Amino acid sequence: GISFYDELRIEKQLGYIVKITSSTYENNDFHNIYIKFFVQSSKYNDKYVLEEINTFIKKYINKINIKL
Repeated sequence: GISFYDELRIEKQLGYIVKITSSTYENNDFHNIYIKFFVQSSKYNDKYVLEEINTFIKKYINKINIKL
């Protein structure tokens, strides 16, 4: 499958810095996983960048759910 970097940086040339990271937070009652999407662009405004990130998430949400 295609990665966040491949789609937004290479194919769409959305920004110079494009990355995705994850982290976890745990306490006695729950366990959360956070996925962080980061795009730095001098070419596009923040609204457009956010729309592209949301489009990527919607496109691949089923694969994300399976891997969790």
